[in-house]
Amino acid sequence: MFAYCPGINQKVCGISDDSTNTDMTLYATKDEAKLSSTSLKYREGGPTVRAYDACYYLIKSPADFTEEDANAIKGDKEQARLYFKLVKGSEMNVQIFGGKSRDEATKSIVKNNWQVEVGKEYSIDYTEGILVVAYPNKDQTTDFEFTYWIGGWNEPGFFDFDSENGATSFLILSIIFAVLIIICLTTFFFCCRKIKPEKNKISDADRVTQF
Repeated sequence: MFAYCPGINQKVCGISDDSTNTDMTLYATKDEAKLSSTSLKYREGGPTVRAYDACYYLIKSPADFTEEDANAIKGDKEQARLYFKLVKGSEMNVQIFGGKSRDEATKSIVKNNWQVEVGKEYSIDYTEGILVVAYPNKDQTTDFEFTYWIGGWNEPGFFDFDSENGATSFLILSIIFAVLIIICLTTFFFCCRKIKPEKNKISDADRVTQF
């Protein structure tokens, strides 16, 4: 897994200018923080050319972050959660996982553990952590930026179409509506076929009159 690449340090991954610091932990607060880099690269070749900058970041609440702090941040919302948003991901592969540490980050945050989408917010309970794994495409110029923070969160409602559950609900309602339309059209069609012969039927009295 790319998260365990031994060459990772804060300078390579855009955290600081310290190339000797391998602590990749980022502490979130109520204020949205940003990390960006345009220097991540993947090149093959000789010792002076080749490079493979595969980075990971572990986003967590501060060690002294208490339940009282969480309650103050969530306000009138149901929960306080850690948030992650990919702002730029040009020629980058970015995935996130949930867990208190790098070794425990096995919880799925994105459906089927797919890559995150640019501009979409992802979250997990503030007592957990978010492991971000990012690596560039080969021989490409990259532009990578994400933000993270702690904020309030409400359980998505049935008709909240911006959420994954809401999107599923919308799909179910659409299928039900389509089925009802088909039933109505089918019923109308058969009713018309049944009525039409009756309208054109000639009675025995009519035949006698005609002759």
